[in-house]
Amino acid sequence: MSIAERRLRIGILALEGCMMSSIASASDCLRVAQTLADIRAPNSGLKMDTVLFGARGQERIHTSTGFDIGLQPEPVEDIDLLLLPGLIHNSPQDLAARVAAMGPELELIRRYHLRGVPIAGTCSGSYLLAESGLLDGHRATCSWWLAASFRERYPNVRLEADDESMKRVAFVIAALIAVTATASSAAPGTTATQLTTRFRQATGVKLVPNKQVSYAGHYKAYDLGVQTAAKTARWGTFTVYLVTSADVEADVTDLLSDTHTGVLGTPSAGNIYWEQGTTIHGQGYWQAKRRYGQNVVLTWIGPSYAKKTDASWKRLHTALTKATK
Repeated sequence: MSIAERRLRIGILALEGCMMSSIASASDCLRVAQTLADIRAPNSGLKMDTVLFGARGQERIHTSTGFDIGLQPEPVEDIDLLLLPGLIHNSPQDLAARVAAMGPELELIRRYHLRGVPIAGTCSGSYLLAESGLLDGHRATCSWWLAASFRERYPNVRLEADDESMKRVAFVIAALIAVTATASSAAPGTTATQLTTRFRQATGVKLVPNKQVSYAGHYKAYDLGVQTAAKTARWGTFTVYLVTSADVEADVTDLLSDTHTGVLGTPSAGNIYWEQGTTIHGQGYWQAKRRYGQNVVLTWIGPSYAKKTDASWKRLHTALTKATK
């Protein structure tokens, strides 16, 4: 994934007669992941998608299921991974003959490799990857019923198709799924030391841990010390939250969401989430919340007549922006 752009785009190389499940599984997984990201972290900027294209200028392919699928007629250059789908075949000899005839596809695979694009094969798609020569000298695996044929045809590939090897492959796949699922929270975050040190350097103020408000395993809460940048604030009090959990997006979203409905609303100008409510004593209030970097949230609570930020908020905004870079 491109962390800087917060994007993951998988290019799927369309092959005549390929397995439709090889295409749909990757596309559906990323579509579901994108939907969850949009719900749980609508402002994360994370974009995940797949694009289907061919190597022969064709606009449609006929899949093994009998369905025709439309595709981009020209290769897409802007991808983060090239995926080679599996092919339905009658025998290992049939599969070998088919991949040997895929000159345009093999040329395109090598071209992506020269550009540094990672390439993966699913199911019998590993045959096509091996045919390109890019697996020579490397460890690889394939579907168990193709192991003997694979070793004979590609002796320079270090094939691992025994039970233990397949377990390792399953482990790697599980790890990759976990990384994809948490990709948005895997980007570097701010540590407690970085937050407190940088904040004090920017403001001269010490952040004081609030153990009562903190939630172990999820986030640490900090109050502004006695001599604070907010001391001259006209309204309300401030709290700084540092999210420390494995699922950063979930906890940041919880902190930013409306405390009554649990729904993440739409931020106003300045990316501030506003919430209005009434205390158990019948007093009205406004609450403002804003995210900084990956895992820091600033909250402010004040009386109901003050849906506005003042100079103190601006000073804290500047300090936290610097502290979370």
